[in-house]
Amino acid sequence: MAAFHAFLGIAIMGSSTVLWGAHYEGLDRPWGSSALAEQNAGGGLLCGLGDLIGLLLVVVLLRQWMRPDVVVAAREDRRVEANRPN
Repeated sequence: MAAFHAFLGIAIMGSSTVLWGAHYEGLDRPWGSSALAEQNAGGGLLCGLGDLIGLLLVVVLLRQWMRPDVVVAAREDRRVEANRPN
C-alpha cells in the first residue's frame, strides 16, 4: 500500500499540468500560490506521509510479532532458573 502512495505522490509532484485545471482556473482566487505549486506540494505530502504511516504500521506489527517471543523467552528463563541446582 505504501508503494501505491509513493507512486501516486511522485506522479502528482512530477505533473506539469494541473489536474482538473478548468475547475481551478474558474475559481479566480487572488491569494495563495498557483494551483500547480499547491498540487506539487500535495503530491509531496501524499508521498511522504504515506511512507511515514506505512513505517509506523510496520513498527507496530513487528512489536506485536515479537511480543510472544519475549513472553516465551521469559517463561523459559524462569523454568531454567527453577530447575538449576544450588
